Amino acid sequence: LTKVTPLAKALHKHLAFPSQQTHITIGQATLRRDNPDYEALYVGNEIFGGGGFGSILMKELREKRGLTYGVYSSFAPMQAEGPFIINLSTRNEQAQEALNLIRTHLKEFLKTGITEQQLQAAKDNILGSFPLSTSSNSSILAYLGSMGFYNLPLDYLDSFNQRINNVTTEQVKTAFRKHLNPDKMLTVTVGQGVTVAKK
Repeated sequence: LTKVTPLAKALHKHLAFPSQQTHITIGQATLRRDNPDYEALYVGNEIFGGGGFGSILMKELREKRGLTYGVYSSFAPMQAEGPFIINLSTRNEQAQEALNLIRTHLKEFLKTGITEQQLQAAKDNILGSFPLSTSSNSSILAYLGSMGFYNLPLDYLDSFNQRINNVTTEQVKTAFRKHLNPDKMLTVTVGQGVTVAKK
């Protein structure tokens, strides 16, 4: 497989567009689907930006400041190194503030890690919703296809709960620090609310 070449330094691409909102996407190539750090990143992302209204990004940008209707982060591991992505849209005049807050909270998350309470809440949410993701023949078939395509173990579904329950706070912190680097991320903004700093 071709290895994805990471950026040497952070890069910001801005497309001026006549709209009332600015769309922001931040990300970088991270890991393959068969990487042993996947579960730790999955659980950690539930806390940071993948867990809906309970995530750090939603609390900080939507609930506390009203900067956006929704902000989300996700890992999309593939056969090659798939991306970690943060997405949101906000009013043009709030775009720079939102962008600065995302970067600040990501760096803080990498620095401090998570608490045991956050970890347990994330596990409860993931494990509580997992049965629904295997509630139909088509969803089970999709899992089986993924298991074959990504060379996952044959007991992947049977051992899912155990693998999630085994994740520790230290594993989450170590995995995020290993796979994410805010100083080497690509930022793409579309709208009128951001000025790209000249190098």
